[in-house]
Amino acid sequence: MAKAINELTQLKLDEQIKVLSSLSKNAMMVEIDGALYPIPPQVFELIESLNSELSELKEITFGISSNKEG
Repeated sequence: MAKAINELTQLKLDEQIKVLSSLSKNAMMVEIDGALYPIPPQVFELIESLNSELSELKEITFGISSNKEG
């Protein structure tokens, strides 16, 4: 089911297309609980950075490696 972006309904069709194209052009996809969500690249980079830091902390604190082989 599609969700409407109410603010877009007040724009002309060509303006709606411009807005949606610019939003999707730079978006990265992230999967959460089996659903895909578009997010800005900066948010994706932040998530990746936090995940990397968490993995390092786990390894330092608990000796847990995020490497599946080790």
